[in-house]
Amino acid sequence: MKIAQVIWPDYSMPPYGYGSIQLVASRIVNGLVDKGYDITSFTTADSKIKGKIVPTAKIATKLDKTVSDFELFHAVTLLEVIKRKKDFDIFHCHIGYFSLVLLDVMEKPLVITLHSDISEDKHFLDIYQKYGQKAFFVAISKSQKKNLSGINCLDVVYHGLDINEYYFEEDAEDYMVFVGRISPGKNLGEAIRIAMDLKIPLKIAAKMGKSPEAVKYYEKEIKPFLDNRYIDFLGELNQEEVKRLISKAKVFIYPINWAEPFGLVVMEANASGIPVVTYSLGAMPELIKNGLNGFVLEPRDLEGFKKAIKKIFRMPKQEYDKMKVNCRDFIKANFSIEKMVEGYENVYKNVMAIWRKRNG
Repeated sequence: MKIAQVIWPDYSMPPYGYGSIQLVASRIVNGLVDKGYDITSFTTADSKIKGKIVPTAKIATKLDKTVSDFELFHAVTLLEVIKRKKDFDIFHCHIGYFSLVLLDVMEKPLVITLHSDISEDKHFLDIYQKYGQKAFFVAISKSQKKNLSGINCLDVVYHGLDINEYYFEEDAEDYMVFVGRISPGKNLGEAIRIAMDLKIPLKIAAKMGKSPEAVKYYEKEIKPFLDNRYIDFLGELNQEEVKRLISKAKVFIYPINWAEPFGLVVMEANASGIPVVTYSLGAMPELIKNGLNGFVLEPRDLEGFKKAIKKIFRMPKQEYDKMKVNCRDFIKANFSIEKMVEGYENVYKNVMAIWRKRNG
C-alpha cells in the first residue's frame, strides 16, 4: 500500500521545538515504514524521517526568518499533492480543513486526522458536514468523536509515543511544571496563580501565540506575574530541553478551560513518570485516572485542584514512587507507538475496502 502523509511545512518532522502535529505525524510515518509500508511525506526538505519526502519548503517555515507568509507554503503543499493525485492508494492529511479543498480534485481516498477541536465554533462542523462527505475522518479521542455528528468519522486513534525516549528520574525536585502554548484555553494564567497561592515553584516552557487574542492574554494574565519569586518563565524550549524539564518535576499541572481534543504533553509527562493534575475537560478523563497517574478535577474546582497538588507533594516517598511507575506503565499499555500505528493500519484497510466497494 502506497500512502502519502500530508503535513504543513510550518515545522520539520520531527520538530526541533514546538510542533505537536509534526511530532505525531513523524511517529506514524516511521512506524508504518518499519512495518513495510511505502510512505511518502509532503514536508520540509530537512525532515529526518523514514520513507520518501516530497519537499514543500527547505526548512521549517515558522523558523525561517525570510518567510513572511506561511500560507504561501500551504499553497505549495496543496499544489504538490494535486500533481501526484494518482500516485498513492491513500492520502492521509494532517492539515485540518484545508484537506477539504482536495476532495473533489483527488482520485484516491482521503483520510483526515482531526488534530484540533472543531466543536467550539459551529461553522467548523457545518463546513465539514457540507463539504467533507467524501472524506474518512479519524478522531484522536472518544471525547472529540462525540462532537463530530454528521461527518464520516471511522475510528478513534490515540496518539502514541515511545517511553524510552523520555527521561525517568528517581528523585523529583520540588517544583511544578507547565508546558504548552500561551492561550486562554491552555490557561497558563491560572497555573501561575496556583503556584503563587501555594508558594510552590512553577517552571514554564511556553510558546507565545501570535494571534491578537493570545497577545492580549499574555499581556494581561502572564506578563505582570513573571517577576514573582515562584515563577520561572523559560519561554519556548526545544524537545530535548522540555524532556529534561518535565523529568525532574514533582507534578505537571494543566488547568485547561477548553475541550482539549487530546493532550500530547500530558502523555509526555506521564512517560517521564510525572503525575498530572488537570480538569475533566475534553480527553483528560481518557488520559488521567484519579490516583493512578494523577488527578482529574471537575472544571473550575480551583480548591480541589490545589488540594490535589498538595496531596502529591505530601505523599510518602514510597507512595509517590509507585505513582511514578504507574504513570509509565499506563502510557506503555495504552498509548504506545505500536498501538497508534496498528490503529491507522486498521483505518487504511477499512478505507480501501469501502473505497473499492463504492467505486466498483
